[in-house]
Amino acid sequence: MTLVLLLKLYLASKLLKLNPNKKPPNKIGGFLMDKYKS
Repeated sequence: MTLVLLLKLYLASKLLKLNPNKKPPNKIGGFLMDKYKS
């Protein structure tokens, strides 16, 4: 459980650094979908 939360936080922070204007997704699925859309 803790590792999953850390992974989500890591991905969210990474996405924020890449796209500062974008809101971080609530789920990893949203993160992957955003990556494939753009």
